[in-house]
Amino acid sequence: MKLNRLKEVFDERGVKNRTLAAVLNKSESTISLWRNNKRQSSLEEFYIIAKLLC
Repeated sequence: MKLNRLKEVFDERGVKNRTLAAVLNKSESTISLWRNNKRQSSLEEFYIIAKLLC
């Protein structure tokens, strides 16, 4: 069971950490932590990510 599919979805859609970091005004390392399920984004940030991926 996968609890965090961000890595899969980012890979499927070709989303780069650098791009998302620029949009959210976060560091690439923060995005990497989210992507690798080491940390979670806030609900507001997650909502923005979801809108970008639609």
